[in-house]
Amino acid sequence: MKSPIQIVLVEDNPNDVEILRYELTKGGLSFVLTVVDNEKNFRSALSQIYPDIIISDYSLPMFSGHLALEITKAHFPDVPFLIVSGVIGEDVAIQLIKAGCSDYLLKDKLGRLCTSIQHALNEAEELRQKTRIQLELKESEERFRILADNSPVLIWKTDAEGICNYFNKGWLEFTGSTFDDQQKIGWGSWVHDDDKERRDEVSFKSFKQRKPFEIEYRLRRHDNDLRWILDKGAPNYLPNGEFIGFIGSCIDITDRIQSDIRLRETKELLDTFFTQTLDGCYFVMFTSPLEWNGTIDRSSVLRACLGTIEITEANIAFAQQFLSEQEQIVGTLFSSLFVRYLESERLLERLFDSSKVNYTAVMKRPNKTEIVVEGNAVCLYDPSRNIIGFYGIQRDITEEKKEFDTLRHKADFYQRLFEDDVTGDFVTQSDGTIIRVNQQCVKIFGYNSTEEMYELNVSSLYAHAEERDTAIALLLNDKKIVHYEFHGKRKDGTLFDGIVNASGKFDADGRLVEIVGMITDNSHRKEIEQQLLQAQKLESIGTLASGIAHDFNNILNNISGFSNQILKYYLNPEKVRKYAETINQSAKRGAQISTKLLAFVRQKNSEIGPLKVTDVINEVVDMCNETFMRSAEIKLIKEEHVWDVYGDKSSLYQLLLNLCVNSRDAINQCSGKNGPGLISISVKNYSTANDTLRWFGNKRPEKAVMISVSDNGSGIPDSIKEKIFDPFFTTKINDSHRGTGLGLSIVHNTVKHHHGAVTVDSSPDVGTTFSIYIPAVETTEHSGSIPSDGIFTAKNNELILVVDDESSMRQLGTELLEEVGFRVVTASNGKEAVAIYRDRYKEIDLVVLDLVMPELDGGQTYVEMKKISSDVKAFFCSGFVTDSLISSLLAEENLRALQKPFDSEKFVQTVCEVLYK
Repeated sequence: MKSPIQIVLVEDNPNDVEILRYELTKGGLSFVLTVVDNEKNFRSALSQIYPDIIISDYSLPMFSGHLALEITKAHFPDVPFLIVSGVIGEDVAIQLIKAGCSDYLLKDKLGRLCTSIQHALNEAEELRQKTRIQLELKESEERFRILADNSPVLIWKTDAEGICNYFNKGWLEFTGSTFDDQQKIGWGSWVHDDDKERRDEVSFKSFKQRKPFEIEYRLRRHDNDLRWILDKGAPNYLPNGEFIGFIGSCIDITDRIQSDIRLRETKELLDTFFTQTLDGCYFVMFTSPLEWNGTIDRSSVLRACLGTIEITEANIAFAQQFLSEQEQIVGTLFSSLFVRYLESERLLERLFDSSKVNYTAVMKRPNKTEIVVEGNAVCLYDPSRNIIGFYGIQRDITEEKKEFDTLRHKADFYQRLFEDDVTGDFVTQSDGTIIRVNQQCVKIFGYNSTEEMYELNVSSLYAHAEERDTAIALLLNDKKIVHYEFHGKRKDGTLFDGIVNASGKFDADGRLVEIVGMITDNSHRKEIEQQLLQAQKLESIGTLASGIAHDFNNILNNISGFSNQILKYYLNPEKVRKYAETINQSAKRGAQISTKLLAFVRQKNSEIGPLKVTDVINEVVDMCNETFMRSAEIKLIKEEHVWDVYGDKSSLYQLLLNLCVNSRDAINQCSGKNGPGLISISVKNYSTANDTLRWFGNKRPEKAVMISVSDNGSGIPDSIKEKIFDPFFTTKINDSHRGTGLGLSIVHNTVKHHHGAVTVDSSPDVGTTFSIYIPAVETTEHSGSIPSDGIFTAKNNELILVVDDESSMRQLGTELLEEVGFRVVTASNGKEAVAIYRDRYKEIDLVVLDLVMPELDGGQTYVEMKKISSDVKAFFCSGFVTDSLISSLLAEENLRALQKPFDSEKFVQTVCEVLYK
């Protein structure tokens, strides 16, 4: 107890003051007494001193003990207050006690005054101690909360009953909940179901025993991610030793757990790899560290190492490479495994220099057989970077090496084959980029080197872009191209006929990535084909010669006979007119026959395009009717609105004529046994939807035109049906008419080039039907010449120069032109014509030139005249116009040519059209 005690006494009676002082002294208290008798002095005293206890009378003039108690509690709530009064009721006493009075005494019973004072002071001290502790605890808890809420770990607390009464901010953020939520749903809802029982068992046991605990388990985060935590808890005591619960922290150890798992898995994987891999694994550990860097005498160090270092550990696969057991290979000198000691020395030196090395080496087994191995080795170091050993992985590549050598020899062979191939071999990407070509390919396209062609795109080697597009389409559809004909373009711009065979390389998604193929220059073969075709045409002309001669003899007979009649009856205009008309008709018929023969025999390049096939058939029928000498009736059956085909007129004409000639010959062989000879030609549209034909080309067309040529001739024996399309195969062995064997071969090739199909149905002594199927195209309108009903005459008496080496032609031309008002001057040859034109070119309005003349032909004459005047107007007349002249002169100069014999009106019409255009 404090000594002396500061006592403030509120008493207005001096006697009572002394009595109280006596009692205090009597009780042995050491005190300092301050006496006040009113409110003012009381307040003054309290402002000057801090009393240990206040004793007050209950009733004073202008003041009271009740008011003194209120003032005391307002200023010093922890200072004890006693009431000492003469008379006080029990109710008042109770009110005072409730208001904070420590005790009350009657003035006539002061025997327990000191005891009451001591008791009040003790209670006050205890209260002050408790208040101080509570304040300190509150401050401590506030510091704890600040520290806990800023801590990276999860912190929790429980009360003495084990109920959680605190979670730090980290915990609430981890679970995504509030404190109230935690109180409602409980801690256990966040623990993984498989870990709850174990966690509860540990925590409850530790709580009961008041012992710390530590446990790892999975806690569910607010995003449902499971995190491994380390939960540590310990008993929590007050300074006075009172147990107030547990306090703990949770640390997220997921990364550590996962690292441990990965480390464990990695170790297990390495152990598994080491024991089960098919590659040989080994370790070589040194007996003492090797300081390699800075070593001067490397050779000595290497030799020392190779004389001592052994295989420390090896897996089964390594031992099997040497046909040994693991126990046998462990302890073997590393250098003794090599066939050549120097190879092991170089390997070790490279390894020590670079820390790791890839190697291929020849090693030996105990039975002296050699193996080739491929592997890598890595150095092992101590913390001072000294080498303490190395490990390696290697595999036996002996068989692979043999296979590789074999493949290399094959690759060299195919490389030589590629380079030396007589065809133009190539490899390109799908976009046309050239990857590789051989020298023959370079030669075909006329370039100087492969490098020059690598700068090109393959599309530039096609003369026609659509042919390249078609080739790619075929490749995408069929994965390959077989015998595809195209027109190639050389470096100098010249064109050639080519054949390409190629296959495509496709990726997993079916996209074309690469094209490999070969090209053949087919120009020479094409020339031979044209020559054979021409030879076959000439054969056809020979076959038809008797019929042609018969018709021309009839024509000449008519002309000769009726000319004589004119001379007899020249005075009879009516007979002269009738005879002249007959002569004119005969001349026109002769002109038609010669025109058809020239069109047929003239050698032309193929002109593929839309074609009205019925026109071709009509021409063939006309030719056959005029030349077959009535040996067989020709019947034409045409369906209405026959589709057009995409083809070459000349080739199809030859095809049909060959079939008709064969039919005629087959009928002649029968000698009428099957009745009157009949050749039926039918043409109709054909749907390919359900057919089973074997089509040439890469796909079946959607529609076609079917042309059938049937006869009632001798038929084809079954024994030779498979040979009839072979070149030079013939059954016509009669010396008077021996066949060349080209007719049906040309039929077959023509059908093939038109991507069509052909069938044969024949029975001996019954007849034969050849059916030709040609892919059809949309029908196109065919324009023809529209005859003019106009009258053509000279407008201004123009001067025409007529040049022809035949005097009758000059005379005819002069008469026809003068009849319609033209002036005419003539020349009998090219030189004379050039001389006349040089003198009179300003007045000559038009030149009519014969193409075929001695010395200076019509074309050369025109060229000379154009040198004199670039404005020369001219056209040509000729009985035969060659391709070269048409291409080089008529086409370039846009000149017209009139075929002899010509109609008089057509001649005058042509003069007017050229002159007045």
